[in-house]
Amino acid sequence: MKQERIYLHSFTDKVYLDLFICDDSASYSHHKRPFMLVCPGGGYGALSAREAEPIARRYMGYGFNTAVLYYTINNRAGKVGLEGYKMFDRDSDALDEENGFPMPLIEVAKSISIIREHAEEWNTDPEQIAVIGFSAGAHLAGMSGILWDKKGLHKRIGSENNRPNALLLIYPVVSGVDRPHKGSFINLLDQDSPSQELLIEYSLEKQVTETTPPTFLFHTFADMAVPCENSLMLARALREHNVPCELHLLPELNHGIALAEGEVWPEAHPYNARWTDWSIQWLKTVFKIFKD
Repeated sequence: MKQERIYLHSFTDKVYLDLFICDDSASYSHHKRPFMLVCPGGGYGALSAREAEPIARRYMGYGFNTAVLYYTINNRAGKVGLEGYKMFDRDSDALDEENGFPMPLIEVAKSISIIREHAEEWNTDPEQIAVIGFSAGAHLAGMSGILWDKKGLHKRIGSENNRPNALLLIYPVVSGVDRPHKGSFINLLDQDSPSQELLIEYSLEKQVTETTPPTFLFHTFADMAVPCENSLMLARALREHNVPCELHLLPELNHGIALAEGEVWPEAHPYNARWTDWSIQWLKTVFKIFKD
């Protein structure tokens, strides 16, 4: 296995990709592997450890090359001191000076472009790049596939190769205007009271188009932090634009369960942990890979 850290900016060492590339062998039936880019959650104010490396390891076990994106975070909404979350004193702006884009949007787009540019070197199929995110990280993953061609973004990252081929959004923050997780949007947009126009601009359900990649959604009915209506609204928007979608809504457990296993959750919950197997079966169908 190859492991590497790739820094995305010259002005900070806090934003980077942790890369995990599987070894290749003449005895393997597949030499071009699919790729999973992981975006941990944390309300855009922190980064959750249980939604980072454990997720990458899980998909490596399924035969994926993986990377975890540690993107720009902003504690404007006061999200501090959470156990198990990576916190930084901000040493760079939350918004891009050139065009006002949230820095995480630029970083996820740049990451996908880097993966595609290194596809040959990393034994990766450039048309089998998926992005998985959790909570606010799922909002970021969603932006990567819904706002991938936002005006000015290609010029900013110097590439047009940033559209992912599939999205996996796990208990996602979706809307800034309907059942919003307000802290996430305060941090993302670096404003205490973002305008309605700006909130709509970054509400995923308002921006879906026919170019949005196939999407896998998982949420729980019991989620009190980010209500399941977020996933339902997005599923409806995807349906209206004829974008393939698989939606799972389970009854139990609150927000932030990650793999729902003992390593990352106080008590393993096999019923909810099934979502990873479901996601793999879905990806096998979408990418037409690793047929049993």
